[in-house]
Amino acid sequence: MELLEKEKKLSESLLWKLQSNAYSQFGPKAWSQKGVPFYVTSNPFTASAYANMVFSYLKDNPINLQEPFYLFDLGAGTGRFAFLFLKKFKQLLNNSPFASLKLCYIMTDLAKDNFLYWQSHPMLQCFFEEGILDFCYYQHTKNDLRFKLEYSQKWIDQPFNPIAIIANYFFDTIPQDLYRVHNGRLEEGFVSLFTSKKWPDHQNPELINDLSWSFTFTEVDHTDCLFLNAPQHRQLLLSYQQLENATFLFPSGALYVLDFFKRFSKNLLLLAGDQGVATLPQIKMWDPKLALHGSFSLPVSYYTLSEYFSLNLGEAFLTQLPDPAFIVIAGVLNQDPHFHYETQAAFQNVMKDFDPQEYWRLGIELEKSSLSLEAILLLVKLGRFDPMIFHSFFATIRKELPFATNEIKDKLSFTIRQVEENFFPIADGDGGFLANLGVLFFDMTLYEEALLFFEKAKALEGEKAYLMSNIHHCWKMINNPPS
Repeated sequence: MELLEKEKKLSESLLWKLQSNAYSQFGPKAWSQKGVPFYVTSNPFTASAYANMVFSYLKDNPINLQEPFYLFDLGAGTGRFAFLFLKKFKQLLNNSPFASLKLCYIMTDLAKDNFLYWQSHPMLQCFFEEGILDFCYYQHTKNDLRFKLEYSQKWIDQPFNPIAIIANYFFDTIPQDLYRVHNGRLEEGFVSLFTSKKWPDHQNPELINDLSWSFTFTEVDHTDCLFLNAPQHRQLLLSYQQLENATFLFPSGALYVLDFFKRFSKNLLLLAGDQGVATLPQIKMWDPKLALHGSFSLPVSYYTLSEYFSLNLGEAFLTQLPDPAFIVIAGVLNQDPHFHYETQAAFQNVMKDFDPQEYWRLGIELEKSSLSLEAILLLVKLGRFDPMIFHSFFATIRKELPFATNEIKDKLSFTIRQVEENFFPIADGDGGFLANLGVLFFDMTLYEEALLFFEKAKALEGEKAYLMSNIHHCWKMINNPPS
């Protein structure tokens, strides 16, 4: 084993430089090739839930329709979530008193390659042209309260209207600190990093998947010296002293982000989802391990973030029976505290009753089952016509199709068209999904529809042999239909 770093404060570890390098160097490939997870936060079910939450937040607040409403998507990744969110959110706005709202959805990142990718992605073009989508550079250490929007080249500063912040799989990728309570005393953790082989460049993000770590702990002699510039953070940390013999992560990076946006806007809604912990028993059960996936991630204490909102006279809502695999929080801060009845009701309806993690688990479990074609179509509809769920059942759908009634075939045709509207390609080979949709139309003898999807797949993948063969068969059946 090679020692990369010895006994460093976790938030000051080499880990975070490696993380920054990974996202900066990999760009869009972080998700399409390197294995960074994003499905649970980038599907129509989750996007629809978030859109309903933001829409309800609008109804809870006095909104000046002549002023912009800014919505920040922190670490916007592939842009798939932005695409799905804006589709749903525009539908909600267009049929409401907010139809003339000056929406500005701002995707943020630290990788310039992602900016170029978003700007050139065909599924995002209409939103850029409409003036409701932009992007900017943002890192969790930002202090300047102005943002430069890179697409429109405009500068924005503290807004008139409330803002919304989306932070999916963001807080689990920025610095945290490590502590434990041992024999009634608070101790700080220090991390040592190791790799199984020698790396000439210790800042090469490729070594992330080769990392392991260990910890040492030192008693904190003067707790009043902790977080000198952020006394609220110290107050939150010291509240953990009730947890005897517990080792826990403290989300210092996430708290600084919230501090920043609290200075930027006195009225805000946070919607965030990550792996994490949301209850004191979950905090006590945490096993300190890195999740490695091209980059890395650490569980986030949504319990602490919830307490932060309470400390600032806000409100926070957490999912029911939160699963550490993925926890969603909605937090509201206001200059003039008041109850957010619409926001709270929306959280109950679209998050608490059946949250994104439960939807994800349901899909995984049902993939193991033998479902009828009709049941599959119902599941896809439950997921707001989720392309990934549809794709996972493609083989079953095709196998069941010869036995389907005309009514079920009509439902399948409708579902295919709805699913295609939510399709957002991110990787080479994604055109194969459209080709599969074409195959289903071909199997239903709907040759002109099949041809349309094969042509769309060709536009993404080029003149691949299988596509050209499929197109040839379509033309053959169109021009010489069977008698």
